[in-house]
Amino acid sequence: MRTRLALAVSVFALLGSCSGGSSSPPLAAPEAALPITLSNDHLSLTFESDPELGVRLTDVTEHTAPSHVFRNDPIAGDDARLWEARLTLSDGDTATISGRDARTFELTHDRGPNGEPALRFDWSGVRAPLGVAFEVSVLVWIDVEEPLSRWTATVDRSPGSVPAASLDALDLPIVQIEPPATPRAGESVFDAQFRTRLLVPSIQIDESHLAPNLPFALWVCPPGLGTAPVDVSWTHPGPRQNMQFAALAGVDPKDPGYRRVLFVGTEDTTGHTKAFRHRAVVETSPDAVRYEWRATHFPPFADRTNGRVTEWANTYQTPYPSVLGALHAQTDAYWIDATAQYRRFVERVGLAGPRLEDNPRLVHTHEPSLYAVFVQSRPNQNPPTLYARFLERTLAFQRALESSATETLPTFLQWQNYFDQASPVGNPDTPLSTHVDAGVAEAVAWAAARDIQVAPYLRPTELAHCLDWQESFPPSAEAYDRAGRALGSDDTTECAEGVARLDYAHPQAAAWFGDYLGRELVRQFGFHGLYLDVLSGSGSRLTYDPPGLPRGHVPHGGDGFTRGKVSAIDALREVLRTQHGDDQRTFVVGEATEEYLAGHLDAMGSGQGWLPQHLQLAEPALLADLEIKGLITLPDGLHLPRGATDWSPPLWNLVYHEWAPAQQLTIPWTTVGLANGDVYPGEYETPEGRRHFSGLDVDEWVDLLSYTHAQLFNVGSKPATLLYDMGFDAPMIQLDAEGELILDEQRDPERAAWRIVDFFRTLQAMQRRDLAGRFVRVGRAERPLPELPGLPTAVAVNPTSACRKTWDGHGNVTYPFAERPHPSQSIVKKTLGRQEFPVLRVLHSVWRSPEGELGIVLTNWSGTSAEWSGRMHPKWFGERDDWSWRIAEIEADGSRRVHGEGRGPISLRADDGESRGTDEIVIGSVPARSVRVFVLEPAR
Repeated sequence: MRTRLALAVSVFALLGSCSGGSSSPPLAAPEAALPITLSNDHLSLTFESDPELGVRLTDVTEHTAPSHVFRNDPIAGDDARLWEARLTLSDGDTATISGRDARTFELTHDRGPNGEPALRFDWSGVRAPLGVAFEVSVLVWIDVEEPLSRWTATVDRSPGSVPAASLDALDLPIVQIEPPATPRAGESVFDAQFRTRLLVPSIQIDESHLAPNLPFALWVCPPGLGTAPVDVSWTHPGPRQNMQFAALAGVDPKDPGYRRVLFVGTEDTTGHTKAFRHRAVVETSPDAVRYEWRATHFPPFADRTNGRVTEWANTYQTPYPSVLGALHAQTDAYWIDATAQYRRFVERVGLAGPRLEDNPRLVHTHEPSLYAVFVQSRPNQNPPTLYARFLERTLAFQRALESSATETLPTFLQWQNYFDQASPVGNPDTPLSTHVDAGVAEAVAWAAARDIQVAPYLRPTELAHCLDWQESFPPSAEAYDRAGRALGSDDTTECAEGVARLDYAHPQAAAWFGDYLGRELVRQFGFHGLYLDVLSGSGSRLTYDPPGLPRGHVPHGGDGFTRGKVSAIDALREVLRTQHGDDQRTFVVGEATEEYLAGHLDAMGSGQGWLPQHLQLAEPALLADLEIKGLITLPDGLHLPRGATDWSPPLWNLVYHEWAPAQQLTIPWTTVGLANGDVYPGEYETPEGRRHFSGLDVDEWVDLLSYTHAQLFNVGSKPATLLYDMGFDAPMIQLDAEGELILDEQRDPERAAWRIVDFFRTLQAMQRRDLAGRFVRVGRAERPLPELPGLPTAVAVNPTSACRKTWDGHGNVTYPFAERPHPSQSIVKKTLGRQEFPVLRVLHSVWRSPEGELGIVLTNWSGTSAEWSGRMHPKWFGERDDWSWRIAEIEADGSRRVHGEGRGPISLRADDGESRGTDEIVIGSVPARSVRVFVLEPAR
């Protein structure tokens, strides 16, 4: 590949000798206003000199046939600046600076970190109030082999500058891109954006932001709706954006921008606190829409030249690059191309650590899955009796699941409230010996003897003041804001005295948590595991030194907070291993995914919203519902291909599947929501009194749970079923001591319990390494196959639409969830899972095993045998177009049955009695609630 650096033809000779170094002569004076191009065979960036700003980015071009340009034209009133910095002045005011504040500007050619041709932009004498001035240098280069540009910056003090300001944030780069969809006749720019998608990796969906993979028009907001365009900044690592990239794509084959993908992000390997701004910029006259993205870097209060901590004279050099590029998606599933680009970065830098099965930190990596059970006790119950009942039931569940699996099924318990009757049940943060129920140690020993590991619930980010931890707690380990105020909460729901928040950027925080809490719990009560709520997925934050105490870390930005969390997790694991020995199955579990903790936790929940990252929605049904409500007007002939209608693709698993043991948290197997079952009597005050019925019939309930488990299994989440059992008031599923179901004909006359457990057993059995486990457990997620059009594909009404029958007051405690409205709360008042639309009965996913085999997993969640058909092209998976293949099915005993062989593109389809071509293989239907696994092998 060739990397080119060029000006307009009239000044091309200026670049004839591409020597490196900032001492190179300037390429052009700012007032020349000449286009300047940085390019390789994949991508071009075009810049233009500007008399006021020094330089601006004008377009990003993706080089395919035909090439596609993302134009960076600002809407009136918005600058086209490349960077912006925010300051706090010593007099208490704030200021914003950019290239327009510079005294001089110079553009030179340079070299990137590996010798790539690059452009360097230098602004000198960037003036701010109080006599403060900076020198700003931005380096941009394009990798020889990738369609990405990378950006770094240095911000130094100008000679003679007064140290009267702190550099708080630097935004680089700032791009304002025209979306790829263009208006058609009689169509507004806004309407066209229903054919543009914005993808943002997120942990969970709630009311504070839009879910990933929505039409960009929903970020812009429909005209006349009375809401402002979306303008959000999400911290990374954090719950709003759990991976550091985003993508904007065209998804309509009739549009010139079809399958064009703008890719933006950063490549931070250690977890610096940063933020990403996603902003819809709209101008109604002339009609215009833009997507603005910027990476916000938070400089520590330190002088980069000498390392000295200095709030009012800090300088900065970005420790990681921002990335900006353009891709061309191979199929409608454009999010595969975006995540594949990001995955290459993760693999290249080793961000995730060793493969899951080879990770020396983790213990459970060789196991098929974890089976987790929650229990929440109440102070009006006798604790020893409660624990005994709980352990007996857990043992029965373990036996029930093991009856269908050949591998040992590890089980852990998580006790969420385990305080004695004198302690606040709502505060499970610091369980010390004086606050733990009598009988806990005996119960833990009883469980360990039966191969059940028990974990207490810990919340290591906040500590309730009402418990007796203060004497040992170092004050410098508490988090403070810039003004010296503790960042703890006065919220009295957990404790009348409020809570303190730990500052993991301070080394004493992690050390204290591990020594005081972890060690005491493990030593006194014998716990084999620890469940850490909030820590993973909580991200990082800006913290400062407490007033009057010795400095513990550099204030403001940096990666200290992330490094402290990693240190805390590793310390807790060492405590467990020291107590129990390496031969014991000890574990540390987190609540949500976080990139920098992926290789340190045995399990991470991928989120707690309603099936985040997995829920499949039919986009036309959703948009039609909005149109019926009068909230939008759909353009005529709106076309959305199936690959673009996924509500939220399994982005985390697409990137991190082999390395991170993420699990989806679900709450099945209780009578919660069952039409003829109680829901926690006395727990909620409802319009029906102090008990509630959801209105679901038995078939709806079984379909709902089966659909849930099938989605999780099929996208490769390491399945754990969580029984959230508050005092055993949900007896739908009862088991005897050997794990056999006890059917209560009066409570469950249609054997719903048997159907639910039987399907989960089927999925557990398929986790075997010689069956689907070689793919969905330890394989690499690949591009899904497009379903063949016009062929019989069995569909059913979305089972999650049963949520429409649930009572709005459920909140997010019961299942199925009737959640709080999320960003589209002004558009869709209820959880979008309530929409009725057709969904496939047979779900599919494609995988690459560690041995390099390509596998297709078909999962039928429904109670009816169903057909599925799809098309596979070798080039989508790195094979030659004329690849010779054969397809074999893995049987229940691990043997393989060959269905056929051929060359080139492959069609898999059910047998409907028609003749087949040489590239078509008949696979038949998929039986009700079953899994079929196919392997594509090179022909012999």
